[in-house]
Amino acid sequence: INSPPLARLEGWLAKAVQMAGFDSVIVADRQFDLMRYYHLAGIRRVVGWGDILDGGDPAWVEQEMQRLGTVREWLALEYHGVHVGRFAVASAMRNLKLGQLDLADPSVKQLMRRLLEGSVRYTLAGLELLKVFRPDCILFLDRGYSGQGELFDLALKNGIDAITWSDSFRSNLMLFKRYHTKNERDHHASLGAESWRRMLAMPWKAEYGERVRAELFDAYESQDWFSSYGVQFGKRMLSREETLG
Repeated sequence: INSPPLARLEGWLAKAVQMAGFDSVIVADRQFDLMRYYHLAGIRRVVGWGDILDGGDPAWVEQEMQRLGTVREWLALEYHGVHVGRFAVASAMRNLKLGQLDLADPSVKQLMRRLLEGSVRYTLAGLELLKVFRPDCILFLDRGYSGQGELFDLALKNGIDAITWSDSFRSNLMLFKRYHTKNERDHHASLGAESWRRMLAMPWKAEYGERVRAELFDAYESQDWFSSYGVQFGKRMLSREETLG
């Protein structure tokens, strides 16, 4: 978490877990703007990534950098069962704001090396965290990127409840999803198998469709559709004729 607003939300989520009877431990970068929210929530056990990250495994990284040539090879790359290559690719695309990586570009290759080194370090740190704290569950936000993805993979591999939280299409809603080895690639907003079975078993009524339509239109008209991303601000609804024209 590198954003104070998100740290504030996660601080209160950690407090809720603590109030449910768990001993909450925060793992984050040691920045005052972030740490103060955890302190205000009464969370006293904080581990800074900088406290546990070591030199990694430079020999392994060098060996793989000499071998890796395609994105497919990067996506298949694992270290101690962790998808370090996948996290490096995802983090590079987010960093560069690109939909495709040119691995022949020296600057991209340099970035990939740095991200792979970091992902290996996070993996080794994650192994140490699990050994020290032996958690029952771990709460995540960005499970698909380096920095949290490594610990997410290790949690699944060790049978630990991995729960993600995220914003929803409404500003007053949050999404939570529990992951395991059978659904690890599912989107956090997707329905689980049991939820989907319940939906299919529901006797459908026309009013349900009308309520869904009204909910979607209201979210767009109020500009509250995924408002944290700001994509609806300053937009207006078009009529059918305007759209077709």
